[in-house]
Amino acid sequence: MKRIVSFVAVVLIFFSCYVNCYAAEYEETYMGNVYAKINYSSDSKVYTATPIRGQYALTTDDGIQITVDSNNLDLVLVVHQITEKEKEAYEWFKSCMPQSVIRFIPYDIYFLNASGDRIELSSEDAITISIYKSTQYVVGLSCDGNLIDISYSINNYNVTFKASSSSNYYVLCEALGSVKSPQTGITSDSYLLIMLFMSLLNLLLVTRRRQLHKVKA
Repeated sequence: MKRIVSFVAVVLIFFSCYVNCYAAEYEETYMGNVYAKINYSSDSKVYTATPIRGQYALTTDDGIQITVDSNNLDLVLVVHQITEKEKEAYEWFKSCMPQSVIRFIPYDIYFLNASGDRIELSSEDAITISIYKSTQYVVGLSCDGNLIDISYSINNYNVTFKASSSSNYYVLCEALGSVKSPQTGITSDSYLLIMLFMSLLNLLLVTRRRQLHKVKA
């Protein structure tokens, strides 16, 4: 029951960020002769970026660099970082995190067009988030609170992954101790084929050794 109440609260908070409530604070991001107006509460941290040389890039107040490589270059990138000041929303995210996570930063990442319409990232869009510890990684989170494993790679303290239609939010997590190996996009079917191949190879080697042993005997 507690999770349901928290979920309803976070939905209301996020919805209030996007409606035309001109009494709230807002930010105007220019795209040529037009701009996108973003409404959000005073407790929100919202960052925007327009494309430069085919890439959207921004840096948050805590020094995290976020870039998005996309084929859509006539939009505004919006990154809503949910902080502890947004108490109900943050507590909902906290209730969804596993016990192994000691720190986390949730992000709502999307585009806005010139009319102010929200445009979700596509599976072709690549997101890169800078990290500062080897124990950091990224997970997806759906609106119903389910964690989603994301295929990612880590290079030079940057974690890169493709946007997912099943993830509504992306969470930068810091684990207690070592973390699982970075995901590389290999599916479970691929692992099954690899294991089957290795088993067959091992069987052939054992059979060959037995044949050689019989010949020597």
